[in-house]
Amino acid sequence: DVDPYWNRDFGWGLVDAYEAVKLSIELKEQNLTGKIDTNTQVHIESMGFDNESMLYVIDGVAWGQMGSVNAVEYRINDGNWMSAAFEESNTTLGALERFAWSIALDTDKIAKGNNTLEVRGISDDGQSLPVIVTVAGDGNSNSHSESLFEKFHLDFIFIALFLIVVLLLWNARTSSPENLTLDSNESINKVLKDDMDIASVVDAELLEG
Repeated sequence: DVDPYWNRDFGWGLVDAYEAVKLSIELKEQNLTGKIDTNTQVHIESMGFDNESMLYVIDGVAWGQMGSVNAVEYRINDGNWMSAAFEESNTTLGALERFAWSIALDTDKIAKGNNTLEVRGISDDGQSLPVIVTVAGDGNSNSHSESLFEKFHLDFIFIALFLIVVLLLWNARTSSPENLTLDSNESINKVLKDDMDIASVVDAELLEG
């Protein structure tokens, strides 16, 4: 192959003409028609989990056929473009001088399921053809946040119920006792009669003594 990288990523031929048409439609939708610098090349060399960092790492190379590459950027789905990591050089790289770049992703922070990762190179004349791959996200950070929210929500309900019970008990303790009331004159007369009977009994006992 004259250019194995290009043939692997973009040399679809008749068999994969569908992919070529799909990419051209995506470029048109992004208003990139006529803005692609085909001399700037960005390619992925490897993808996989790093056992030490537990991050999903994408490594690749970039170079310019007619000049230098200013930056390598990536985005997930339709998110913001972010810079890939690469070693900075004190001198400007010339044409055909390759440099390595790397992207490390925390799949727990990526939406669960398949996500589109798009990588591009930036030059003075535009951007390279994007390299598009699929990355599986776990989305565990969202579920963890939801579980914490549910926990705090239940704790709040429990505390509120506890405070309500305490207030009810406190009000019951400090409330004034009900006064004894008599409903009618008949009740008053009965009480007076009972008092007189008790007084008579006491006087009789005193006389006998």
